[in-house]
Amino acid sequence: MAESDDVQAKRQLCWNNALAAHGTGYIFERRASRLRLFTRALTFSGIIVPALIGVMATSFYQSKSVPDWCIHSATVVGAVQLILSIWALVAKWDDSLAHALQSMQNNYDLQSRWETLARGTPNILEAQFDQLSREDAKQRANDTKELVTDKERRQCMRAGLFKYLRECAGCDQVPNTNSP
Repeated sequence: MAESDDVQAKRQLCWNNALAAHGTGYIFERRASRLRLFTRALTFSGIIVPALIGVMATSFYQSKSVPDWCIHSATVVGAVQLILSIWALVAKWDDSLAHALQSMQNNYDLQSRWETLARGTPNILEAQFDQLSREDAKQRANDTKELVTDKERRQCMRAGLFKYLRECAGCDQVPNTNSP
């Protein structure tokens, strides 16, 4: 028995929404990876810089004079570390990392649920489509607050097209990688 036009349209929307959710999960996964690296590097420098300054102070403890290069190096490294720490607090890297991880998880979950719904029977599709659409709209609204850049939007689309082997509307080609 052939499906109604309404069911076919909803099934296609499910696949389109799965593509979008996958792409969005991908860009937030990349953000989370980058932010995790930055916060770990900052945490490491917050420990290593004072430790190195302590080592230098200890090594010149008996010396009457500390070499100028040692003082200048410690000053520059300490200043850079202080500036980065202040920037991380002002830019709220920890909050951004938490949101990126949560968004990645939610979007990959939505992707899976859209795929399952697209493969489901017409009765299941009709019964669950509106609820999943509301959840998806809520997640998209939350993601919009994080100011996704144009570059990230392109990465999002490319990742989705790559995952689902779809042609790009602009160049009529299926991407062969996630990277541009």
